[in-house]
Amino acid sequence: MSVRTSVFTLIAFFLLAQSAVAQLPRGMTSAPFSTVSFICVGEATPIQALSQRSETTSESKTHGIRSDWRIIDSVTLDTWITPLGYAGIRFDHKTRSIEAVRSLPTLRFSAQRAVARCPRWLRAKLEHTLSQLPGFTQDNLAAAINDAVDPYVDEVCFAIAHSTPAYLQSQYCYVRLFTENAELIYAHEKVLPYVDVVDVGTSADDDYYSTVRYWRIDADSNLVQVEVPREIYYWYIVHPKLSDEIPAYVDPTVRESLNAIKPPPQGVFWRNYLFTVTEPVPDTTGVDFLILRDLVSQCRVMWAETGDEPQAVRQITKWIRNVLDFDSGSERPHQPVRIYNLHMGRCGEHEDLTAAAARACLIPARGINAYSRDHVWNEFWDEQWRQWEPVNNSHDDAFVYSERWGWKFGSIMARRSDGKFISVTDDYVKETCTVEIHAKDANGTPIDGATVLIAVRNDQNIIVDTYGSTDHAGVARFIVSADRDYFARFDSPHGGSCPPQSNQVSTLMSNAVSGRAYSFELRSTTVKPRIRQEGVIQNMEDDIEDFVIEHHIDGGAQAIRWQQRFDDINAVAPCVFFSEENGGSLCRGYFDEANFQQVHAQQSFAMKWGVSDQALGEHVLEQIEGVRFTKDLYYLFVNHTNSHNPARIETRFYLKASPLVNVEQAPAITDFLLLDCAPHPVGEFGARLTFSVPASAVGRIRLELWDLLGRVHQIRHIDLQSGMQSIHWRPPSLSRGHYILRAIPGNGPPVQRLLLIE
Repeated sequence: MSVRTSVFTLIAFFLLAQSAVAQLPRGMTSAPFSTVSFICVGEATPIQALSQRSETTSESKTHGIRSDWRIIDSVTLDTWITPLGYAGIRFDHKTRSIEAVRSLPTLRFSAQRAVARCPRWLRAKLEHTLSQLPGFTQDNLAAAINDAVDPYVDEVCFAIAHSTPAYLQSQYCYVRLFTENAELIYAHEKVLPYVDVVDVGTSADDDYYSTVRYWRIDADSNLVQVEVPREIYYWYIVHPKLSDEIPAYVDPTVRESLNAIKPPPQGVFWRNYLFTVTEPVPDTTGVDFLILRDLVSQCRVMWAETGDEPQAVRQITKWIRNVLDFDSGSERPHQPVRIYNLHMGRCGEHEDLTAAAARACLIPARGINAYSRDHVWNEFWDEQWRQWEPVNNSHDDAFVYSERWGWKFGSIMARRSDGKFISVTDDYVKETCTVEIHAKDANGTPIDGATVLIAVRNDQNIIVDTYGSTDHAGVARFIVSADRDYFARFDSPHGGSCPPQSNQVSTLMSNAVSGRAYSFELRSTTVKPRIRQEGVIQNMEDDIEDFVIEHHIDGGAQAIRWQQRFDDINAVAPCVFFSEENGGSLCRGYFDEANFQQVHAQQSFAMKWGVSDQALGEHVLEQIEGVRFTKDLYYLFVNHTNSHNPARIETRFYLKASPLVNVEQAPAITDFLLLDCAPHPVGEFGARLTFSVPASAVGRIRLELWDLLGRVHQIRHIDLQSGMQSIHWRPPSLSRGHYILRAIPGNGPPVQRLLLIE
């Protein structure tokens, strides 16, 4: 078999080679991998993986934490840092305060409100996604979040945050679909006995989330309930995208094309359509196809390891085999509603329809791709990922292909809804090895965000097996089957490639040895962009004990750029997404105004008391003393070596003043005054707020809790009478730091700053 071209894929993989393999009956519905034979033009250089280490650029003056000094200002940052960008704080020596500074574009006010409603664990990703969109698109998507009601808010936020900008700003993105998608999850749950949606908190809380619990029968015939990890719930139930298709309302009667995407009622969304649809079976009288909802709503359990209890997974298999024949014509659709309408398809169509049907029934499911074998199947989640192929009535039988069928694989990849490939070769093949590809430019500098292609010898041809993207160190990692010949190439966004021609690959190894770890270097002839660090800033020292900046690094991660090759939206615009992963590093340190401007302009810079290679994810607590606070200064994280991959940083800054420093208090507000807040700092159990209310301000007031980035964390309405009033107020769960409590009557917005401690 050979893989055929996607209906919409106009960009052939790596421009693809010129010699094609003879066309045979096809199984998959994705891009033309095995229709192409590559030319081998040399060998990759074997290397040993290099260890990473942190380097200090100047002597640190970190001392014991000054717990006796007063916290007078704070900033909390959880944000993505763009390639060659920065994030951190600016100290204003006139106001003796700190404020956040970032290279990330400023969001519209509606988008800022949407980010504030988002769960804390998802805010940085949503902010980054919205920041890549034009203002009117931000407003439209933000409206879906701001207008959403519980319990749908987090599902809407996740689906938008993890959709590509190319899709979100296209005419084929219907914003109402995000809301309908969330509502259908809860509607379907009401008729499915084996599953319950679990909401942990609401949008009024800071770190709320949802997941599902399902009933199953274990190997000892016990009925048990299992909770799905929240990342599995969001990626493999909530996300409206399955594989190559554009998430949209589709007319199932129209041949698959962009013209088939139509608004309701002509267009339908797969989650509800597949759950309820039926129609007459061709060439029969009075016989209809089975209804999916009727089959699964009779199931008490999702999966059973023993016994003959009706179970949802096997009922979905029954439905797939009833509505879909294993055959294909000239049309090979990705849209599940069109696949159902045709009632036929090979393994590619079966994979897409199975994933859609399972998610409609609130069962986590994903597609599994073996490109060099031109075959795909599915997995469902039951405390682990389990093999599933309805077309062959196969369940939880991972080695059926390599052992009983005798198939020889290269790589086997699971596909996440955003398009990320996750290697699962060792789940289906017993003899495997690992391969690292180090992509470097002409100077030997690692290239981040490069697309690495792995090819395998198939008879006399060299065909594509899989692909991945390089991390901050320029490395892409793969798990492959043993006893095969492998080849590779890479292409980077700035134009560097190795080998230079799109139809060329370099040899990695022949007859790969099981259990061995291989590492190779490929080097292009171009130089990637980066900001250079040169020297150390002089004359920033100060011996006056007036202020210190206490700094906490709570976490971080690298975000790897992927060029999506299998996505129908490529017919509209190139599809790029970013996958947040462990690892990565940033430069951090103190900057004066001149060097801050150099960083802002992406020019060479110097810094003081910094670390040029701070590992992301490391927890750090430090105070730097002896900094001159008589001028404005900056403490920045700089993504100076990554040209294509962003990074995420979670950090807190506290500006502390010596007891000898006289810190001026803010002027009193006389027309409407929040007189007292006790206890202060505010603890998790709240505080008693005392108001002095003039006669002109009686009635309902609005309390808003803002962080110093302008994000709203809580809104509450209370009724007050004239004179002295007090209420008990309990804040949501927040990171420690300064927050603004705005008490807004009808005639103005007085402000009081509060210090909240978790």
